[in-house]
Amino acid sequence: MNLPRSIALGLLLVAALSNANANDFEAALSKETAQFTFRSDSSLIGWGGSDLAIGLFYNEESDFILQASLLQMRQASQENPLTFGVGVKGYLGALDDPDEDVFAFAIGGQIRYTIAGTMPMVAAGERVEPAPNGIELPAGYQDWRVISSSHREDNKTLRVILGNDAAVQAARAGKINPWPDGAVLGKLVWKDRSHPAWEKATVPGEFVHAEFMIKDAQRYPDTGGWGFARWTGLDQQPYGKDASFVQECFGCHTPVKDNDYVFTHPSAMP
Repeated sequence: MNLPRSIALGLLLVAALSNANANDFEAALSKETAQFTFRSDSSLIGWGGSDLAIGLFYNEESDFILQASLLQMRQASQENPLTFGVGVKGYLGALDDPDEDVFAFAIGGQIRYTIAGTMPMVAAGERVEPAPNGIELPAGYQDWRVISSSHREDNKTLRVILGNDAAVQAARAGKINPWPDGAVLGKLVWKDRSHPAWEKATVPGEFVHAEFMIKDAQRYPDTGGWGFARWTGLDQQPYGKDASFVQECFGCHTPVKDNDYVFTHPSAMP
């Protein structure tokens, strides 16, 4: 196999992994080498909750090395900011000079310390109650990627809009009217305040709530195809006395019906 064929293989891998909702893909190409790395959640292989990475290295001398790794990391909490993870990594390849196959397998660990801020973090073993309409708090939403942000002058709040993988992929592809089924938008809301060392800078203050819109046209036909839910405070208490609270949410979003009931426009990013 020559280098052009390896590049073609990499491009084929890009196409395949883009359909698999890859979180991250890197390609490094030169005249002599080609290297591709793709990272995603391990749900891609039917076992969610771990970090998965797959890579391929190839050069013009027909050497190639395929590597794969899996890292299982406990989620940080306010009570336990220090977390430990364990992972495995394997290498498989073939060298042209000397002409031999190579294989290696390793087990390692990782330590992380998460600095707590004014953002909800569930204590270890604690379960957050579902919203009155039965919607569960999306697991791991604190690690979702940013789609946009906003500032409301009427109630003096800062908002960061996040998305799950399906939402981020749709936002980057411009396929947001309508948003696809499976997309989940999260909005984290803080009271605004002035930075103590720079009064003209507006920064997050007290955390207010986390709210979500879940796109499922068949499940939520009466509210524009969206399920609504909100949890208030750092202790994430479900909002609403009963399931009828969604009418309040839907009524607020009705003015943007022509934008699939979504106020947010994804912000331009490099």
